[in-house]
Amino acid sequence: MESLTDTNVWYRVPDNILNELGIKLYNPDDEAYVVEIHFDTKNIIIQLYTEEFNELVPYWDSEQVPQYVMDEFTIPLSKIPRSLKSIISRRLDPRYYKYL
Repeated sequence: MESLTDTNVWYRVPDNILNELGIKLYNPDDEAYVVEIHFDTKNIIIQLYTEEFNELVPYWDSEQVPQYVMDEFTIPLSKIPRSLKSIISRRLDPRYYKYL
């Protein structure tokens, strides 16, 4: 049976799309990435990262980001902007096209 979750994703989410989604970064230089797409529940998972010692570190594993700061967002595919859908569809494994 084919998995309905694509975990082989690592799409950086541009700041303008983060603003549209209402996602705030702790530091302006931090980054957000789409890390999973769940086609069965029709959600994407966006995780936030900061740089420590020249490496990207997830917020949940960072000593610089307070624990109360949200580090992961689950967003329905129906709520993501067209510009993010375009980024996803250009990089998506073709076997998942039918689920978008």
